[in-house]
Amino acid sequence: MKRSSLWSVVLLIVGVGLLCGACVPSVGNTVIPSGHGDSQSARTGQTVVACVGDSITVGDGVRQTESYPSQLQAKLGDGYVVLNFGHAGATANSRGDVPYMAQPEYYQALTSDPDIVILMIGTNDVRSPNDTPDLEATFESEYETLVNSFVGLPSKPIVYLVTPIRAILDNGAQESLLASLIRPQIRDVAARLGLPLIEFESILGDTAADYQADGIHPTATGYDVMSTELVRVVTGGASPQGKPPH
Repeated sequence: MKRSSLWSVVLLIVGVGLLCGACVPSVGNTVIPSGHGDSQSARTGQTVVACVGDSITVGDGVRQTESYPSQLQAKLGDGYVVLNFGHAGATANSRGDVPYMAQPEYYQALTSDPDIVILMIGTNDVRSPNDTPDLEATFESEYETLVNSFVGLPSKPIVYLVTPIRAILDNGAQESLLASLIRPQIRDVAARLGLPLIEFESILGDTAADYQADGIHPTATGYDVMSTELVRVVTGGASPQGKPPH
């Protein structure tokens, strides 16, 4: 075999290996099967819940076992697999400084074959440098694009849209903009697409004990409140707060 042909074969093998490696996303030390052509729930008999969002989903400032996805997993039990696809600082807007749709967690969530998606994002869309008029003007359309990418998945998941919790100290994220811009537009998208809406800012409220010192991220107690409400909704024990009319 000629040298040039040999190198072509080597490069082809390396390329295929890298591509296959990219097809098996991971979160921490947990490998998540891509599941093309076969849903994870069908393979395991479990309901797959994908938690999508920013550092509030990640669980910044608390132990990993105290984040809302971890507490949700503990409360739902073995019939469910709850996966945390949060990325700290992420924005819904693709033009933000940390666009969620450009992060590895986004692609991991898309390939997790979820039965349920819990999407809570928007807080970082009103912090500097994202609190500009042009970015604010495009939030709703950008958010809807993100939502539709999950709605259109082959696994046909139930997609719950969650309004951002309160920023009780106005520390970085501006509560005034969350209240006047982000939450109303999320409600509009939920109503337009006919998706269930969960109003966490009314569920969690502004109790100081539920928030860390930064006034943005929940404490373990706050995450407990959030996960308890999600159990009620996910298992059919209650209607989501603020569910839009169909």
